[in-house]
Amino acid sequence: LDMDTVTLPEIRKPYEQAGLLNKETAEKLGIIPVPVLVGSGDGPVATISSGGIRFGDCCISFGTTTVTRLVTNSWKAVCPEFFVQHLDDGVYLQGIRINDGGRAAEPYIRASGGVEQPAEGAFYMEGKFYPKEPPTAGGKMAAVLNGVLFQIYAAMLPTVRAGEILRILPTGGGSGNAAYMQRTANLFQVPVAIMEQGEAFAGLAALALVYEKMAEDLFSAASLLSLEWRLLTPKKDRELEEQFHRFSEIAGRKVGASFE
Repeated sequence: LDMDTVTLPEIRKPYEQAGLLNKETAEKLGIIPVPVLVGSGDGPVATISSGGIRFGDCCISFGTTTVTRLVTNSWKAVCPEFFVQHLDDGVYLQGIRINDGGRAAEPYIRASGGVEQPAEGAFYMEGKFYPKEPPTAGGKMAAVLNGVLFQIYAAMLPTVRAGEILRILPTGGGSGNAAYMQRTANLFQVPVAIMEQGEAFAGLAALALVYEKMAEDLFSAASLLSLEWRLLTPKKDRELEEQFHRFSEIAGRKVGASFE
């Protein structure tokens, strides 16, 4: 880009010190000028807080926006559609975003009180229910969640086939739906480890632990957080597999190909 490197900011790690809180702000807050760490984005920090900091962990945020972040040692995107984020030396996050999943489910979650009902084999895609619309709000909610799950699985299939996903660590509102998380385990055929009472602040705590030299790296810092897990083991679910194949046929594209 013909840019002088002097004009670029210094590259630092998320747990390194960026500077000190300026005196004026410290006085307003009534504290001393404390260290300010570089930090990270909300997604990478949520990945750390989920416990997803070892290669093969895949943190999936089931919220308004659904995002997958696979922890890997490769900076090269597995698929052209994948984003790549640099977390630490030799540690990268790769995945995809689905922007409308949570929004589509929200009215049915409110109407059903968040209680799933039989979706009768239906799933939701691009504003429509296939093969037919479930009769209840709880069924519609389940169908929307399944549509999101199928999109995630289709996009991540290259990493699934390569055996790169060893376990899934969910975050976000959808992670509290036990039936949905079991379907996630069944479709991906890997364990789903749900962190009990998890908060994004745990990821920030891990950064602070490394900064204070109470942990050698993010891997060991996360192990000091005393995370409690609920593990869902995958089961064979032929009905879910058949639903995914119907989704693939209706989507009109080869699974694992270019994905919007």
